[in-house]
Amino acid sequence: MKLAFDALGLGLRTVRQQHQMTLTQLARASGLSVSFLSDIENDRTTPSLRTLQALATCYGESFQLMIRGEQ
Repeated sequence: MKLAFDALGLGLRTVRQQHQMTLTQLARASGLSVSFLSDIENDRTTPSLRTLQALATCYGESFQLMIRGEQ
């Protein structure tokens, strides 16, 4: 899935749901808080590149491929 930066939160939520993970599961896997992940998904905050890389790692995907939307 391609993540457009104008819809980054929605894109990240979609990726998480495609991996059948809850926010709690992703928080445990990433070391990030549920509230922070929720803020990202609801576009209340913008994640750093480091955070995006951590999320891609949790999904077992390449950060670059996740951003570009390549499989």
